[in-house]
Parts: sequence; structure tokens; C-alpha cells
Amino acid sequence: MSLTQIITFIFWIALFIFLFVSKKNFTLPDTKLSKKTVIFLVLVSIFVLGINISIFGVAYFKAYHPNYEYDKISQQTSYHVYQPSYLPPGIEQASKFYVEKKEFAGNKSSVRSAYDIPISSIAKGLKPIITVITQTQVDSSFDIKNYVLSTYKGDNPPNIQPITLPNFPNRQAYLQTGGFAKTVYVIATDNVFISIASPKETEENLQKIANSLR
Repeated sequence: MSLTQIITFIFWIALFIFLFVSKKNFTLPDTKLSKKTVIFLVLVSIFVLGINISIFGVAYFKAYHPNYEYDKISQQTSYHVYQPSYLPPGIEQASKFYVEKKEFAGNKSSVRSAYDIPISSIAKGLKPIITVITQTQVDSSFDIKNYVLSTYKGDNPPNIQPITLPNFPNRQAYLQTGGFAKTVYVIATDNVFISIASPKETEENLQKIANSLR
């Protein structure tokens, strides 16, 4: 329970106790409430109403302006954290930006964020189309294809082909298909290595997301 909810609950209890203790003032014939009592009741009602309006207002704002903690995570990293300016129709950000404490591209941590259809759509029976963006800093000699092939443990290597992303000219960019998920890899101009992976999203949309990274 939040602090504002606790305060609201306490004031409702206080109001109830006050009314109960003062019940004789309300039952005696021709007895009027004193000015102090009226002022007190009005002030309490205004305060309680204000608290509830504030709670509703904050909840409404957070629902339509969620905090994905981009600024917080950006301050924790030594490199620029990219985020997409394009998402396929019906897709929205589904998680905060967070630091993943697992090895990725030779580093012990990376930044991740997830994108999917709204929870309301999943509740209606639509299947998730989750896309995960993972990124970290690499050195200038990093080779995407060699890295991908070196991390694959199966008998059949993944199909990984170079692609062109107009907003990242002359930069390494690859599309991996086959297996559990399709993945687009790109190295930005500041040597941030980014993967955009999804088991359900189309190859075209993954490339559009990658090309929109800012």
C-alpha cells in the first residue's frame, strides 16, 4: 500500500470516529452544527477528495507516460544507449531498460529492453510478438559474423547474411535466420554492438527497427 493510500485510509477512519463521537449533535432536535464543526468537515472532505484526485491523476499519468528508466540506465553506462524511433503497428515497449549481468559480445553486462503487443491484447487471446534489443560496447576490431558463429553450439550453423541499413552506412549489419529466433545485428558508429531478436516478428520489421535506432 502506498503512502497516499495509507494517509487516505487514516483520514477516512478519523472522519468516521469524529462523526461517531459527535452523533448526539446530529440527533438532538433543533441542534445545529457549530461553525468549527462545519469548517472541519469541509476541510477534511476537501483534503480527502484532493488526495483521491491526486492518486487518480498520478495513476493516469503513469499509464500514458510510463517511465522506462532510459535516463537512469544511460547514466550507468559509459556508452550511448540506443532506442528505436520506429515500432511495428500494435507494438509498444514492454519492459524498462535494464542491465543484464550476463556475458554478451565479450562483456560481462549489457543493456536490454523488450517490446511486444499490449497486455490487453494478450488477455484477448492474441499471441505475443516479443522483440528484445540487447546492446553493449565493443572494440573496433569486433566481427559480428565470427562472434555469432563462435557462440553457436549446434551441428548446423545459423544462416547469417549481410544487410544494408541506410542509417548505418558502411557499418557491419547482418540478418540471422533459422533456429528459435530471427536476429538483426548492427554495430553503430560509436562501436555499440546491438542485436534485435524476435521469434515471431518479420525480418522486414526487425530491419526497420534496427534502422530506426537513435
